[in-house]
Amino acid sequence: MESISLKIRKTSQPNKSRLSLEGTVLIFEEKNKVLESEMQIPVELISISESKRFRGKRLIIALLFPAVSLLFLGFSGLFIKNFLGVPDDSIYAKTHLIVTFSIVLLSMVVFFIYLVMFFIRVKTVAFFIAPDGYKIEFWKSKNDSKKIDELIEQIKQKQAKVETPFEYPAENSVYTSKYSPVLRIIFIVFLFAIPALTTENMYLFFLVLLPIIWFVYKGMQYINQPGKYRKAMSFYIQKNWDKAISLLNRLKEDYPEYLPTYTLLVLKQA
Repeated sequence: MESISLKIRKTSQPNKSRLSLEGTVLIFEEKNKVLESEMQIPVELISISESKRFRGKRLIIALLFPAVSLLFLGFSGLFIKNFLGVPDDSIYAKTHLIVTFSIVLLSMVVFFIYLVMFFIRVKTVAFFIAPDGYKIEFWKSKNDSKKIDELIEQIKQKQAKVETPFEYPAENSVYTSKYSPVLRIIFIVFLFAIPALTTENMYLFFLVLLPIIWFVYKGMQYINQPGKYRKAMSFYIQKNWDKAISLLNRLKEDYPEYLPTYTLLVLKQA
């Protein structure tokens, strides 16, 4: 039987992930901008369950699209009226009004489409790994449904060939998510743009530069941190405690006076 290797989308994180079966070992690969990781899992330690759940990304898009549209329309309207001084009865103002109506209509259509899609639950597959209960849960889309079913069938066949499969109760674990910084930036920029939108003061739009500068500053600070700390932070977010603590202990040896290391270790013990 031909081995299957397929890309998956985890329900909790947008990282690039892949599952493949080599012999009696399931390979779980994960990649993001910070690190690449690989987990080798004997098939006898895997319990499989399937369910359905709401896809939160659809609700975020439904709410985000009108917000971004209103922000753009408010900024463009104030720019045309106050900064360029275009009169209300000019062809440019009327054109902007038509464009505004079209964008608002489009954003409402997108809002209702994604809102309806949000309430349609999507199939998911969860692999529970004994003995710690680590869970790999991913979406079972229609395009990949056949390959996923074939992978599950191969795992079950491999489990039957090895010793008695390890029986592990597939209980639900706590759902955690890593929010995209882009969404946070857009939301905060929208909040800082509210004074300009409500007062129609074009110059208040410069306030939106404050959170952007702050996020750039914090990003540069994070990039300047030691590589081991950044990797440990990624493992910490993924709740991969063993790898996070291992990297932090090595970081303590290299930089004994580096305070963030001790802070993260204290947070883990709390």
